[in-house]
Amino acid sequence: MSKNHSTRGARPNDIQLIAEALEKAKPWGLEAEFAWSLATHFKTYPSDPMDMAVQVALDDWDLDD
Repeated sequence: MSKNHSTRGARPNDIQLIAEALEKAKPWGLEAEFAWSLATHFKTYPSDPMDMAVQVALDDWDLDD
């Protein structure tokens, strides 16, 4: 049985950053590409903070405003 996510409170900041980035990728169908770039970034730079990795992955696909 799955839990109702709305009862779990606010999302952690890192998850919120990823969710917002995925929303930016969605209109172009680039969610998988964004996720690939994010994973690749962390394989190469495992100590980078999440906000930096998300920004790099967005920039890889010209998804930032």
